[in-house]
Amino acid sequence: MWRCSCLGGEAPHLRISSLGCEADRLQLLVSSYNEDHPDQVPAKGVFADRREQVGDIHSGSVDVTLLRTPFDNRGLDSDRLWTDDYVALLGGGHRLAGRTVVEREELAGEVHPVWSVGPTAPVPGARWTGPDTSLLDWKPGPVVHDTGQYLSAIRLGEAIGLAPRTVVSAASPEGINVVPVVGLPPSELHVAWLATATSPDLARFVRHAGQLADH
Repeated sequence: MWRCSCLGGEAPHLRISSLGCEADRLQLLVSSYNEDHPDQVPAKGVFADRREQVGDIHSGSVDVTLLRTPFDNRGLDSDRLWTDDYVALLGGGHRLAGRTVVEREELAGEVHPVWSVGPTAPVPGARWTGPDTSLLDWKPGPVVHDTGQYLSAIRLGEAIGLAPRTVVSAASPEGINVVPVVGLPPSELHVAWLATATSPDLARFVRHAGQLADH
């Protein structure tokens, strides 16, 4: 039976997780839900480890999470909240760094960083570098463990990056050119929860998230 997380003697609450790059939308969802439902079990935002984000839902350590497609949806239900266009992250010396827009085909064969889930287990590139990589014919580059290493690989010209527009700061990361990409399907941000969950509090939060995204 699903119940609100209650850790370390805390009052019951809904734990809503996301990666740090989705902090603005996590804060928006949590704060607006608590404001609109002051008499209900409150929501609390927490940051997820990218290696454990889906597993945390299955283990019950969080109740709801924000996930970017593609993701492993086995045992989960989810609703799409927002779609975002992709931008390319290019080092200053890259051949396309001075462009105002880049076509998908121009990125074919480019090298991308690969996120690691451990010393010997890199995450498949499609999950973290953008959409279905068959559209890009990409090449795996340096294995990175955190955002600092990811951005450093791009600054040093070892790789390029792809990211949803909304997760990149309005000010370009230092030493990196942010260029819109034409021809890629958009990135989808979903709210996801355990398929067997029956809590009315969880259902209320999911409805709130969908209504907020529609406006």
